[in-house]
Amino acid sequence: MYGQESADTAVQFLKKMTGSAFGTKAVATVHGLPYAMLLWGMLYFMLAFSYQVFTSTPTITLATTGSACGIVVLFTLWLIYAARDFHVSTQFLAWLRASICKTRIQPDAA
Repeated sequence: MYGQESADTAVQFLKKMTGSAFGTKAVATVHGLPYAMLLWGMLYFMLAFSYQVFTSTPTITLATTGSACGIVVLFTLWLIYAARDFHVSTQFLAWLRASICKTRIQPDAA
């Protein structure tokens, strides 16, 4: 019976929040903050780590750490690119086709 009580409590809570001044946006913000803070914390940690490594280290350490950081950045950007479902190549091809069609349609002003 614990699951049903928990669901009923959640429904009552969400009904109360919907009637408040902020609505359900406050609930979404509160539940999204820990994830956002984790991401920003990881970003700042990587920046501080990179600063410490790249300021005064031997060349071999720079090469190893730089390569590893580059691979991590590459994979991170690749995942962000795949998650957004936004393909620059299709946008560029559509723009290119439109501009080619424009130049073919316009008569020469001779």
